[in-house]
Amino acid sequence: MHGFPAGICPAVGVGGHLCGGGFGTMLRKYGLASDHILDAHIVDVNGRVLDRKSMGEDLLWAIRGGGGGSFGVILPWKVNLAYAPTTLLYSVVARR
Repeated sequence: MHGFPAGICPAVGVGGHLCGGGFGTMLRKYGLASDHILDAHIVDVNGRVLDRKSMGEDLLWAIRGGGGGSFGVILPWKVNLAYAPTTLLYSVVARR
C-alpha cells in the first residue's frame, strides 16, 4: 500500500501542499510533501515549458516551497509515493 505525505490543510489543494512544503501527519517518518517531488513541468514568464533538467535545481527548489512566491504555472507534478503500512496506531489522550 502506498500513500503520499500531504499536508493537513484541506483548503489549499494539491498545488498548495506541494508549493508550500506540505506539513502533514506523516511528516516525522516521511518528511514534507515537497521532499517527494521528483519533477515538475512549469510554464515560465516567456511561455517556455521547462522540466527539472531545463529549469535547474534552483527553480525546482523554489517551487517546492523554498521561494515563497510565484515563478510560473506548474502543469504536472511527478511525485514519489511512500510506503504506507496497512496497520496504523491511533490514540486519544484526554486531559481534565
